[in-house]
Amino acid sequence: MDRTRQSNVLFVILDTVRKDRLEPYGYERATTPELSRFAEEATVFESAVAPAPWTLPVHASLFTGQYPSQHGADQGSPYLDGDTTLASVLSAAGYDTACYSSNAWITPYTGLTDGFDAQDSFFEALPGDVLSGPLAGAWQAINDNDYLRDLASKLVHLGAMAHSKLASGEGADSKTPSVIDRTKSFIDDSESDDGWFAFVNLMDAHLPYYPPEEYREEFAPGVNPSEVCQNSKEFNSGARDIDDEEWDAIRGLYDAEIAHMDAELGRLFDWLRETGQWDETTVIVAADHGELHGEHDLYGHEFALYDQLINVPLLVKHPDLEADRRDDLVELLDCYHTVLD
Repeated sequence: MDRTRQSNVLFVILDTVRKDRLEPYGYERATTPELSRFAEEATVFESAVAPAPWTLPVHASLFTGQYPSQHGADQGSPYLDGDTTLASVLSAAGYDTACYSSNAWITPYTGLTDGFDAQDSFFEALPGDVLSGPLAGAWQAINDNDYLRDLASKLVHLGAMAHSKLASGEGADSKTPSVIDRTKSFIDDSESDDGWFAFVNLMDAHLPYYPPEEYREEFAPGVNPSEVCQNSKEFNSGARDIDDEEWDAIRGLYDAEIAHMDAELGRLFDWLRETGQWDETTVIVAADHGELHGEHDLYGHEFALYDQLINVPLLVKHPDLEADRRDDLVELLDCYHTVLD
């Protein structure tokens, strides 16, 4: 690629990643050597706050610059309806825009992919075109009907259960390498003189944890993922107890998933360097929310607003910014305005 880019933007969300499990934030295990390298040339924010503890409202805030109380995307109305999104603004300004993810919430039926020129969900439970076009509108109509909303909620939970089944076990493959490959292809094919905007969500650190064997052997040696509790609701309801040894195993699997994402992200970063696009690209890496592994007697992220859930990692590299660390309070939703600025 010999085209000169001036203002490319790569926005990466590490879904469900706790700040304290990353080396740039002081974690002693070598989970993120690539992010450590990235942090040497980025601004690292110590006190970035997410607007919610789960995916849908956080991404809606990232894409609109609004609080959940303003954009209204929540459990009762699980879609973004009619708001001007970051992708639509950048697309109108001449950017090539794309969104790649394996998160079930980042699909046409939630409206989160609105404005992107290209999008692909690697969510395994349903084909990518099932919840697009007319069916995406039908989904909103169903959710706006009190009688049908309960049915819609059951369908969501069935889809989540199917995803857990398909994503678990030795035969399941991480979708992260495919997400990275598709992102590279989009960037390589971009023809806009104004630049490109790529949004990427990497899902490996979300339950259930079935990391590739090489990372499992390094961070959770001897642990069989099928033999530890991978259902947070069982623990939170009191139906399942988890002792210290099992928590250590769960955290090891979690670290292994983060290490795998870090390696794949490093592969994308290296490719941008090799193709001469790194210096002209703004790169934002953040988590949408964290995760609880027994703290406050909770597992997962649905039911609380503790620091482990909403004080998230945020690292920003911009051609005009020096490497820095900041401890002033910032909000994740301000990434919308920061990208546009």
